[in-house]
Amino acid sequence: MERWWEKDLTVKVLSAVLALVIWFQVMSEENPAVDREFERIPIILENLREGYTITNFEPKSVNIVVRGQRRLVTDLDRADIRASVDLRQAADGSETLRVEVSVPKGLTVLEVVPSLVTVGLDAITQREAKVKLEVVGTPAEDYVPQAPVAALQEVTVTGPSRKVAQIEYVVGRVDVTGAAGEITVNVPLVPTSTQGKEVTGVTLSPAEVAVTVPFNKLPPAKYLVVEPRVTGAPEEGFRVVSVDVEPKTVKIRAPESVGRTLHTIQTMPLSVQGAASTIVRLVDLVIPKGITSIDIQKVTVTVHIEEDIIKRTFDSIPILIQGVSPGLKWEMNPAGASVTIEGLRKIVEDTRASEIELFVDASGLRSGEYSLNVKYRTPAGISIKTIDPATVDLMLYPRN
Repeated sequence: MERWWEKDLTVKVLSAVLALVIWFQVMSEENPAVDREFERIPIILENLREGYTITNFEPKSVNIVVRGQRRLVTDLDRADIRASVDLRQAADGSETLRVEVSVPKGLTVLEVVPSLVTVGLDAITQREAKVKLEVVGTPAEDYVPQAPVAALQEVTVTGPSRKVAQIEYVVGRVDVTGAAGEITVNVPLVPTSTQGKEVTGVTLSPAEVAVTVPFNKLPPAKYLVVEPRVTGAPEEGFRVVSVDVEPKTVKIRAPESVGRTLHTIQTMPLSVQGAASTIVRLVDLVIPKGITSIDIQKVTVTVHIEEDIIKRTFDSIPILIQGVSPGLKWEMNPAGASVTIEGLRKIVEDTRASEIELFVDASGLRSGEYSLNVKYRTPAGISIKTIDPATVDLMLYPRN
């Protein structure tokens, strides 16, 4: 009886094992193991020590590959995957730490890329920083801003120790655009390094400060016409044609009692003595007493100098006839002409009418009527601009 029972028990155990093997085989065929990749799973930083802050953290996500039965892998959601880095033992500065990934039961993590991340830690500190104010913008005309005054001279800076150490002062920029009197405004503050650059990643307390900017009202403004002063004489044979100044007006400020008496402003003397060409100079203005401000103190003066060329007209200069063949008599109409000459002033003014010779050339002409051009001879340095009339009528006929 016992032998039968032992034999029956052995058969039952073998049957159960065989059934289990068959079940696993059937399940593996119906629900086989598969792999699946999940990209950009965010990394969670855990156990940051009190009094510390994270200054750097790269990369911020990982790609993972999970293996498991098809049903489990298919039903797996990104939210069920947790990637984390434990900061409990992390030291100050930059450190490389391993990423730990957890997935639901029945699944296996095959791959984590990258498996390491770099995390920067720094102790949180605070200190006082001085407030530095800057005035920007253009106020209303006739108003000048004075030194701004802040309600607080210092503020508290809190942040990573390396960041806080960079801060030289906090800057508040006060915009006075269009202001026409004292203003008080709340100005945001910007933490600034010794190089004048903004330092980010810190907090200020308070983050803004009340600033008062007083103003001075200026005396009335007025525009004066610039009068250039030119002295001396150019080289002989040259003359000053014109004088230009740029700018032509300047803006001044002066008490009303002074301003109403001023209309022009002169330059310092500019000598053109002996000059033979145009002169361009930057010349100081002569600032009258009582003027409190002037927008510019020098102007550009241009003295245009050219040769002193003039014209002069002589009337009734006789016209001579040359080259008349022997045996011919002649009649000419008109017998004189007006002549306009041009040249340097001294030469033209010294020229006499007798020095200008007008003539017509009858060389080779036989008896008859002719219209001839009037020709001329002049002293050196003189040119003829016009002869009126420029032609004459000439009649040649035999002598009897």
